[in-house]
Amino acid sequence: MKKLILPIACFSMLMFAACDNDDENGNRPNGSDERNIVQQGIVPTVLTVTVEGTVNGVEQAEYNFGAIGLIYCTERNNATDLFQEWLSTGNLPDNSVKMGGWTKKGNKGVITTTLEGLDPNTSYSACIYFKPSTGKKRIISKTFTFKTKSFDIQAITGDISEARYYSVTLNGQIKGLDPADRKSCTLGFVVSEDENPTVGSGRLIEIENATETTLSSTLRLLMPTKQYNCRIFIQPVGHDDYIYGNNIAFRPRNPDEMAVDLGLSVEWANVLLGAEEEGQRGNFYFWGDVNPAVVNSPVIDTENEIRNSVYYNNVTMTNRLDFSISGTGYDAATHVLGEGWRTPTKAEFEELVKNCIFDVEIDPNAKIVNVRIDQTTYVDVRASYDNLLAIQKDGKVIKVPTSDYANIMPKQDGSGIILNKQTGGSSIACFWSSEIYIYDNVITGTQSAGGPCYYVTKGDLYMPELSNDVELTLEPGGHSPLYALPILPVRDKK
Repeated sequence: MKKLILPIACFSMLMFAACDNDDENGNRPNGSDERNIVQQGIVPTVLTVTVEGTVNGVEQAEYNFGAIGLIYCTERNNATDLFQEWLSTGNLPDNSVKMGGWTKKGNKGVITTTLEGLDPNTSYSACIYFKPSTGKKRIISKTFTFKTKSFDIQAITGDISEARYYSVTLNGQIKGLDPADRKSCTLGFVVSEDENPTVGSGRLIEIENATETTLSSTLRLLMPTKQYNCRIFIQPVGHDDYIYGNNIAFRPRNPDEMAVDLGLSVEWANVLLGAEEEGQRGNFYFWGDVNPAVVNSPVIDTENEIRNSVYYNNVTMTNRLDFSISGTGYDAATHVLGEGWRTPTKAEFEELVKNCIFDVEIDPNAKIVNVRIDQTTYVDVRASYDNLLAIQKDGKVIKVPTSDYANIMPKQDGSGIILNKQTGGSSIACFWSSEIYIYDNVITGTQSAGGPCYYVTKGDLYMPELSNDVELTLEPGGHSPLYALPILPVRDKK
């Protein structure tokens, strides 16, 4: 047999062709790329799939910074050809082929990729892709198929709990929802005065990052006199359809429970308007506004000058000294608590002052302050803005806190108005009455309006032990209608 002897130059050229034939990007043509992805596990749920695999033959730096995910479409025979088109061109062939998933990269090229927002009970074709950050050739795994589970869940709206005057706790349960699918769903409650509320027609309370199948959420800003309806709902991310639970009708706590009979002509509330429980600070209101004070309150007129339109139109312009908002459409207590409840008149406040004992309940967490009362004497007294005004008669007590309040004032640059709030730092308690404070001019013998009438504590509530020589009581005064104060409602006896 004759041996074939090649020239040295030819031998060198063959060695070069066999060992050094990468292109300028470091890719090996003609299918000789040693990099590959092996798909090793698939865990589909109703709305997600988790795929495990291994990326082989890729340098660590390239692996760390490269993009890894899934290319997928609904199951079809030509899926492999579609995925190969992306591999060749870098472009998805049509809108039916998508890329997605978030990937956890482990050691030795082990990856776990989770894809969310899939359709239930649907078969898919997919492959794992790797896109280097260096510009090297993309690689994909072999095509595989999987099918998501059926969306067989049950939404159950539970009874409300912790019903208070202005808030309740909503409860519900989602049965049959895989833990992996919770992140792929929007869950929550929808509430309305109408039965069987839907998203878009009711108040929406979404539960973010829901990790349990039992859901609860506090619903606030309710009206004690109204009936509401609630349903739990679930919506898969990327889907338009909602699944609703059963309808639950509920009412907040009955406002009649706040009425205290002190043996006077009317019953007094044991909480401020807007407060959930005794001793709690409530809302503050502009005189004549039925909603808590906000900078854009409908009663605040800024067109010509800053003024309270209810007071201006009914008192200033008409000089009606007998004008009262009690029980009218301007009365916040009537609006919130219902018929029979209202803002007290001056006569009702005077009756309260004449027949009740006023005292201070010291905050158990009050701080001790060393105070100088004359040039040589210092005493320790208890001081707290959380002391309570106690109104007592015949063994019954109403406890109210020191007052939060607010006022409208112009911005420094003249560009508008602001609501200046003072919360938790007052040493007095004060409340709107429903009537006008009348100023008597003893010189001219005439009367004029001195603003909406309010009643305020005489005596310090912050350090009451320094005011032992002053009888604690309430006294009337006139206030600016641009201020927002608390309301202590009364109810006509039934």
